[in-house]
Amino acid sequence: MGLTSVEDRLLLPPHNEEAEQACLGSCLIDPEAFDKVSEILTGPEDFYQKAYQEIYAAMVYLAENTGVIDLLTVCNYLREHGKLEHCGGVARLNDIIDAVRSSAHVSAYAKIVADNALSRRLLRAGEAISRLAVDQEIELPQRVDQAEEVIFGVGNSRSRGELEPIADALKNTFDEAYRRFEEGKTVSGVATGFTEFDELTNGLHPANLIVVGARPSMGKTAFALSIAVNVALAEKPGKVAIFSLEMPREDLCQRMMCSVAKVNAQSLRSGKLNSNDWGALAQAVDQLNKAPIFIDDSGSVTILDMKAKLRRMKKRSGVDLVIIDYLQLIKGSSTNRGSSERIFEISEISRQLKGLSKELNVPIVALSQLSRNVESRQDKRPLLSDLRESGAIEQDADLVAFLYRDEYYNKQSTELNIAEIIIAKHRNGPIGNLKLKFLKQYGGFYNKDENVSSETYTSSNSGGKQTVSFGPNNGFTISVPNRASSNQGHNNNSQNETDSGLDLYPGDVPI
Repeated sequence: MGLTSVEDRLLLPPHNEEAEQACLGSCLIDPEAFDKVSEILTGPEDFYQKAYQEIYAAMVYLAENTGVIDLLTVCNYLREHGKLEHCGGVARLNDIIDAVRSSAHVSAYAKIVADNALSRRLLRAGEAISRLAVDQEIELPQRVDQAEEVIFGVGNSRSRGELEPIADALKNTFDEAYRRFEEGKTVSGVATGFTEFDELTNGLHPANLIVVGARPSMGKTAFALSIAVNVALAEKPGKVAIFSLEMPREDLCQRMMCSVAKVNAQSLRSGKLNSNDWGALAQAVDQLNKAPIFIDDSGSVTILDMKAKLRRMKKRSGVDLVIIDYLQLIKGSSTNRGSSERIFEISEISRQLKGLSKELNVPIVALSQLSRNVESRQDKRPLLSDLRESGAIEQDADLVAFLYRDEYYNKQSTELNIAEIIIAKHRNGPIGNLKLKFLKQYGGFYNKDENVSSETYTSSNSGGKQTVSFGPNNGFTISVPNRASSNQGHNNNSQNETDSGLDLYPGDVPI
């Protein structure tokens, strides 16, 4: 049985020797041809013939160092590097020149070479995916993620920016400014819900890497979750992806529930809640149930994993904000965990996060640890130099914000329940300090002038219990004791209300 044309092409990788010769010949006879070719080709590997790769590599070197590309300079370079005979000698180069009459169509020749190179990359990608399919040493989900990365790499290899006239960018910028004016929108990025923060930063902007750093117990995670909740519960909800490398999703959900309901987190954990608390929690869960928040709590997630998951989310439903808790826990590719290797890894992770924010065109908020140097200073307010393990974090970040709570270090502090947000770097705007209210018992950040108190909850009575239904198709039902209490607000310290009477019926919170 004869081979089909497709099978023939699988045996002989796609290439066009005539087009490759025409590209090289045009560059040898026309000083301007190389610039046209180099705009289309990604590098010497776009040529199929090894000899042609060496010849083009010589041209690349000459273009970068001398600016002169012709038969004499190329032959001289190849001879000095011991590659002339391997490329067929001077006679082969003369044959290449003779094969082309004019360089007028060199861009078309280069396009043929580039298309064949892309086809070969796709072929190699298919082979790599085939090997992944049968590699039992790698977990299946990881193989799928790696296969996606391979395919994305093929397409991305052709993504090359072009010099474009300023007029298009000016029009887009003006149109966006006018749209915000018409809508009365004062924040150009994703609004965090914190008025002073949004006024100073104009929100979290697409393609920006925002680093939030703090020492332990300052409230990094609480700050990030407060932003996530504010974005997802806004009038126009934003889709938020959270990668939690330290805490399970249940803990994050509990934190968000308490901050929205204004219920003492310790009381929730101990079960010492009154009827009003349960009602407030029910309302909070009902709100969060509708919130487009998506959590991945894989403890050993890599940048590769994040890329694959976020690309899928963007295609499926879109994504407006990414939060990573926290940067130093992202798994690197190196198995050697020495300090110098880890510094290099963190630098690479930081660069890739910045690249990912640009690729997805969304803001990425990455929480970061700070070095212990903070503790040795009299003034404990963090500095950019305190970013742990790598100066690249500071370089790659578009905005760096630090958290500082004076009451943590100074027991006589007058700044009770206040967190200072220090904008230490802002690539596209001013730096400065602002203050937010931080209520540790709720695990939430709020605007400084916000009246943080929950309203008394009321519901229908049935059989001595309050029944609350909520969620999709009222799929959740909570029954809470309807016992008299002298305190209709939160009685989080009550020792008498240990029986929660909580019944949850089927449903699943999508966050």
